[in-house]
Amino acid sequence: MKKFIKPLIINPDLIISLIVFVPLFLLVNNTFVIVLIYSLTCLLLGPVTFSIIGYLERKFSVFDRKEIANPVLVLGGGHTPDVNLPSNQQLTSGAMGRVFEGLRAFHSSNSKTLVLSGPSLSNGHPSQAEIQENMLLGFGSIAPQAITRLDQPTTTEEEVISYQNIFGNISPILVTKAIHMPRAMKTFHLYGIHPVPAPCNFIFKEKSMEWNKWIIPAFTYTPFLGELLKEVFGILFLIFRSTTQPKQVLSKA
Repeated sequence: MKKFIKPLIINPDLIISLIVFVPLFLLVNNTFVIVLIYSLTCLLLGPVTFSIIGYLERKFSVFDRKEIANPVLVLGGGHTPDVNLPSNQQLTSGAMGRVFEGLRAFHSSNSKTLVLSGPSLSNGHPSQAEIQENMLLGFGSIAPQAITRLDQPTTTEEEVISYQNIFGNISPILVTKAIHMPRAMKTFHLYGIHPVPAPCNFIFKEKSMEWNKWIIPAFTYTPFLGELLKEVFGILFLIFRSTTQPKQVLSKA
């Protein structure tokens, strides 16, 4: 009994639900409307978000190709330009996850090149690629000559172009967060490059959703819903471009 009561009582989603829906009920004073809104919120923030993100994240398996020797490309994941902090603390947790997965892919394969990407966010400050390089060299986990930096790209498409300008159409071992991997792969495909996926930073590592998320809106999933919408609309935009302007897209390379 305790395992059923505890998730309900010690639950930030329940507190947020009370804060949102009690005043809404008093304001609207229509039980049917409130129940409908509550049910739709439960569905959207719970099963819908969980299921679609889980589907996108598991389209590609975790990298395990010891025989491959292609370059490992780590897409940029964000940083804070603060020279008073050491390199590892300037990176976002997402960027850290990507770098370490890239390093794992580099050492677990026959790759000889680790490509780090990310721009500078302020004048006179190192690029994210340089910050990541400094961190890895500080750890002594890779030789300097094995690292190639892409210091300018600010979007996935620009990263594709920068990579292609150096390596041509050689398929990279592509490292990015799992939810972003389908869109990143499609972007590379538009330029005639077919990467080997190495997804990381999985949002949902469990295979089933907690039962209480079916009956209490999972407001803690709200940031994940934002990420999901960004990726879905990004994929739809790429599909639209590939069908209406395929030659213009490819000509950028």
